[in-house]
Amino acid sequence: MNWTALHWTTLLGVALGGALGSVVRLVLSQWLGSAHPELNMGTLAVNALGGFILGLWLSLNGNNQFPTIAHLPLALNGVVAFGVVGFCGGLTTFSAFGMDLWVLLQHKAWGMALLYSTASIAVNLVSLGLGLGLGNILKGLG
Repeated sequence: MNWTALHWTTLLGVALGGALGSVVRLVLSQWLGSAHPELNMGTLAVNALGGFILGLWLSLNGNNQFPTIAHLPLALNGVVAFGVVGFCGGLTTFSAFGMDLWVLLQHKAWGMALLYSTASIAVNLVSLGLGLGLGNILKGLG
């Protein structure tokens, strides 16, 4: 890790993006959380939104290659720091997905647990693909 590449503005961008993403996650989770008594639709929605945003960003700013967080050019691009690492990191929540799934399993709601885990993964992948597709269309228009 090249710590000298992490300028204070990059760290600030990640922190501000993460704060905003976390607030959006809370609002959406509260708003959508009561839509279904057993499935946390809020967690599903924020993970889908995060997948869409990441897909859109990747298609608009790269060649649809999927770098790991360690390989993103943080010091070179404030949008990456704020939007991808910060906002999407604060918005999406694999830990909440795990907690929701754990609760379903503890209640022996096997069918709901299978439905929730499958839907969470499928919706996220579809959202990522939609973001990639939209980004490619927008790139073609420019």
